[in-house]
Amino acid sequence: MQYLIISGIAVVLFYLDTLINSLMPVGSFFFTSHLLFIYLLILSVYKHSSVAMTMGIVFGIISDVYLSTIYGIYTFGYIACIMLMSRLFNVFYKDTAVMISLLIGFVLFFEVVFYAIYRILYSTSHGLIYFIFHHGLPSALINFVLIFVLFPTVLKILNRSDY
Repeated sequence: MQYLIISGIAVVLFYLDTLINSLMPVGSFFFTSHLLFIYLLILSVYKHSSVAMTMGIVFGIISDVYLSTIYGIYTFGYIACIMLMSRLFNVFYKDTAVMISLLIGFVLFFEVVFYAIYRILYSTSHGLIYFIFHHGLPSALINFVLIFVLFPTVLKILNRSDY
């Protein structure tokens, strides 16, 4: 039952992500939400990393097929970040401030990896500074706000679903 709840939340967050991202380009600024990604990172710390890894593979493939023009970027990004997050919290204490800082850091890292791959494979005319100010920082801002909604809610659900 607990895995059904965890998977159901992931499906809802995937569709919520696509809904938010379809509404977000404001002028020359791009606000990209990563609710599912943040959820998988939270799962890797507060549940077990194998659960988050399995869901990262499944939803990474779904995201690659549904959203991406470069197949494998979401799957690889989810797996790499989940592994890093679970390893980092073997060292760090599960403090809320550290967790939120790392979640924002991983969102920025994920965005920069996307930019680097698109920069290598497709010739984009925008430089790194333009990307950071028009895509990276607005995405970090929207995800920072969304973390304050998602983080306590997910922790309550995960604590309640422990049988």
